[in-house]
Amino acid sequence: MQERDQVLKLVSAQMQLHNGPEYIELYPVTLPVITSLVRLPPALESEQRINLLKHCFNNIYNASAIYCKINAESSPGTYYGDLKMAPHVYTSFSKLNFVVQELLMQSLSPATLDEIVTLLEPWLGRKKAEQRLPALETLRDALQTYLDHVKFAYEGPTTFTQSGFLLARVVPRCTDPNRNIRKVGVEALRLILCITARYEGHMRDHDKLIGQALQHIQEQIDSDKPKLLFNLTTDLAHVIITHIPHLQLPHFVNHLIDSVLDVESSSSSGSSVVLNTVLKTKGNDLLQHTVDILNKLLSVLDQIQCPRTRSSSLRAVLSLAIHHSKVVVNIILGHPLPYEQFINDCWAVLSTDTNLVCDILEQFKKIFKNCSLYEEYQNIDSLKIVTLQPLQAICAMCEIFKNNHLQEICKQQFPELFSILYITLASYIGTAAPATTTRNTSKKEKYSVIPNRDAYRLSPTNVCLEAFKLFLVCGGYTAIAECLLNGNHLDNLQQFLNLVPVLAENVCLTAPQMLAWLVACLAPYSKSEVENQRVAVATFLAFSMKYRPTNQNVLTENILEMLLATQSDNSCLVRQKGLQGLGFVIEYLPWELVSRHSDNILSAFMQGLDYNNINNESGVALEAMLSFSKLLKTAEEHHLKSCQVTAAMRIKPLFEQEDSSLREAAFRLLGDLAGSINHDRRPEAFKEQVCGCLITLLLHLCDDNLNVVKACKYSLRKVGLFLDSIEVNTMIQDHLLEEANLHYSDFISDLVKVMAKELLELFPLFLMTCVSYYKSPWLELRGYAALLTGLLYSHLDEENKKQISFDTVCYRLLQLLKDENPQVRTRAVQATAYLFVT
Repeated sequence: MQERDQVLKLVSAQMQLHNGPEYIELYPVTLPVITSLVRLPPALESEQRINLLKHCFNNIYNASAIYCKINAESSPGTYYGDLKMAPHVYTSFSKLNFVVQELLMQSLSPATLDEIVTLLEPWLGRKKAEQRLPALETLRDALQTYLDHVKFAYEGPTTFTQSGFLLARVVPRCTDPNRNIRKVGVEALRLILCITARYEGHMRDHDKLIGQALQHIQEQIDSDKPKLLFNLTTDLAHVIITHIPHLQLPHFVNHLIDSVLDVESSSSSGSSVVLNTVLKTKGNDLLQHTVDILNKLLSVLDQIQCPRTRSSSLRAVLSLAIHHSKVVVNIILGHPLPYEQFINDCWAVLSTDTNLVCDILEQFKKIFKNCSLYEEYQNIDSLKIVTLQPLQAICAMCEIFKNNHLQEICKQQFPELFSILYITLASYIGTAAPATTTRNTSKKEKYSVIPNRDAYRLSPTNVCLEAFKLFLVCGGYTAIAECLLNGNHLDNLQQFLNLVPVLAENVCLTAPQMLAWLVACLAPYSKSEVENQRVAVATFLAFSMKYRPTNQNVLTENILEMLLATQSDNSCLVRQKGLQGLGFVIEYLPWELVSRHSDNILSAFMQGLDYNNINNESGVALEAMLSFSKLLKTAEEHHLKSCQVTAAMRIKPLFEQEDSSLREAAFRLLGDLAGSINHDRRPEAFKEQVCGCLITLLLHLCDDNLNVVKACKYSLRKVGLFLDSIEVNTMIQDHLLEEANLHYSDFISDLVKVMAKELLELFPLFLMTCVSYYKSPWLELRGYAALLTGLLYSHLDEENKKQISFDTVCYRLLQLLKDENPQVRTRAVQATAYLFVT
């Protein structure tokens, strides 16, 4: 028949779906005619085959969706429903299969089978079972035909390259909600495995082994019991694993991932179970394909709607991670911040395997060890942008430590993880999250920028604080975690430092056995280039001395030496915290231990008082004075001889500092210095310092800060003995009581009268010291300095008056008469009157 092709076109054109029922009734007649025409030589070309099959599939399978309504509970004759057209449609199924078989037989090759499979694939995953079932039966018959008739010649293909793809497409149908589809699916899967085995060199007898492996599945697959179906699905996965060639495994897994998005939830769930089982069993063989597999799996995770499928797919991620933890963790870690929910779910499922968690935490530790935590941009107002990887690790920890079953790991790794999170929290203060990241995406394009558009909304400090809390709660350290609950807003370093005392206290009380290791983990950060890290270490070490566990002398001495080492730091804040820690050492450690380091401690205090710029070093000087005072009350005098006079000289400029805490500490330290000297010895050099400071002490009795006034009273009571005047000392001791109110004008007038009896030779010095206060910023001091000048001058004899420049005193008093404050002017007038008292 020379016009066969034309006739075939005319006959196949009679298969029309929407031209009326009479055309549907012709399907069972038309298809055998097509089969007969196809048999005529010559064989159809590839394009003709494809067009013919596409036309047949579209009409018959769509007709099935319209006219056939599967009713699984009905009798066999009405399985496809009882609509008028149903018998004509389902009778066409077998006749269509004959057409497919005939076309396959004409060109029996993997290429022809591939054409058929490609055309059938969309129908296998349709929502309607009335389309899936006939399509799957067509595939089964095609596979059976291929298996029965294919010849394995010497020069033919040696592998069945479609096996991985075919298996992945059939697996969802093996777990289809329709029991008939499941049975046909298992049969199709058996045929694929048999064809694959032939290409791998197995004889026909090998088919029996595959059949036996699937026999119990085929017998029970029509069950409706969920647990049995789950077990059968797992068994099916093991059969596939056993018989699939090694080279086809990656293709199978890759295409099976698509199946977790199947339209039927039972099929998607079953596919995910098979996927999980394959990755759990064969994941180690997929090293070269891990990146592609995981990226594809992650790309579909967010699209999965069925909870069971999602859960199994997440377990598949876990199974892959168990075999290739480093690769999997790096890929998940590299996703843009803030992490989407499916990435957070991945971290959550990875946290369920304790061995894997240990590996993950080791990877995180390496990240923190090898990466700087932020980059500073000097040209943008010293903007600090956190580096991406450490922040990603912190975000991952937030999810991992939500698993309360990791308590043992948290306890084992407490020192390392605590130190990392503690130091990171300190480093993140004042930083911003990164808005972009660079990731290697392909060989052609070395780098590409992947925007983290929402990352700018992240607060690195709050993220780290949250991870820190979750870690502590997970480890069972709720008392320590509660310390952080109040620190929800750490906007600056001082707010962070306010947390440290309570944090250190609770660590020492709750986990004393961990302190030694924790200190060892913190020690490397004491030499960090980042100031905040050094400050954090120094502060924690300082307060660990206050709450240190007993009977850990070696640890205590190590911490003490580290605190001493902070005094060589170029950061004033680090030195300040180190001095504070040394103060705690003196206050809370036994003197036997402190005495071994007393010389070094004393040198540190003296160094703290040797400031160049008090505006920058005020904190250092303050802590040096406070801690020095503690040492003076504890140490024996022979330890202190070399520094008492020097210290008294160095603190003099601090008496006039605007910061009241500096004035208070300086006055109190002067008193402690005096109290540390044996009264029988009373060195002349120190007496000179006392006499030089006396007027300053007296004037600051009217300081506007009550604590400074108390400190001056304390100091005057201590230095009184060094004035070599019993009467003056007695008056000071009697009148300058800690809590008593002082009538300053009366007291100072009476005191000058007493001083004039035994200390008259010092009055010129006292008077000129008063004159130097005429420019004091404190109006009370200016006024009383003028009054004290007049009182002192009124008691001078003629010989001592010669040592005073009367004109200078008068000139300076006249200047005070112009002072803006009336009280100062009043006292200046009183002082002027005293100048002329005879």
